[in-house]
Amino acid sequence: MTQKNLTPQPGHQYEVAGACHNDPPGRTPVPDGAMSRRLLIGCGNTLRSDEGAGVRAAEELFRALPEADLVLRHELQLELAEKIAQYDDVFFIDASGTGEPEVRASAVVAEQRVLNTGSHTCSPGALLALCRSLYGRAPARTTLISVPAETFEFGEELSAFSRQKVAEAVALVLGMVHRH
Repeated sequence: MTQKNLTPQPGHQYEVAGACHNDPPGRTPVPDGAMSRRLLIGCGNTLRSDEGAGVRAAEELFRALPEADLVLRHELQLELAEKIAQYDDVFFIDASGTGEPEVRASAVVAEQRVLNTGSHTCSPGALLALCRSLYGRAPARTTLISVPAETFEFGEELSAFSRQKVAEAVALVLGMVHRH
């Protein structure tokens, strides 16, 4: 399970597959009224090798960023819009099997029309559109981090290639956070 190695800093919140954990064992509770302004959303299946690269990168970033909250999901779902609307800075981190060799950061733009979202999955742009439509706000900055992946076989280990790309993704996001 992905949360077994997480050692969050005091004040963090994390969510794995819809179960929110405000105060994991050994943590100082989040003060009433305090809210993180940064959200990390790690997306992927950690049981399919490199498909879990986005989750692994998000977990590493969660450890490194004391002001961030974390959500881990197999896929993006419509109900994330409510959570996303509460933050100023959101990073979607996902594995990419497109063959692109480099980690990419791209600004997420709200879709003009939310089409064919279905009940299970949707895009980051559709989620931003829902934030604006349903809650009247969206994060000031929303970024998609695409982590190159090469193998999607059953297994919990990342390939050497994807382990390196996870490290690069973490460095990229940390650089973006510290410049912002």
